[in-house]
Amino acid sequence: MQSEMPKTASAKEMAQILGISKSALDKMRCVSPENSPPFFKMGRRVIYPLTGQNSYAAWIAERVQGGRAAHD
Repeated sequence: MQSEMPKTASAKEMAQILGISKSALDKMRCVSPENSPPFFKMGRRVIYPLTGQNSYAAWIAERVQGGRAAHD
């Protein structure tokens, strides 16, 4: 049985999802990668997984406490 490939986003798409500029996302990834959405590199290209264990969805879930966003 072949497993399904996780859905991914480019840096530009992830910045749009987060509502920040691509340069802010790039800076977040370089300055504080532990606080950045999970990513991997393919050559020079940065890819953000949207599904799976190490994904944007899991990253967001870690930041939600008791069903409310941590900053609420």
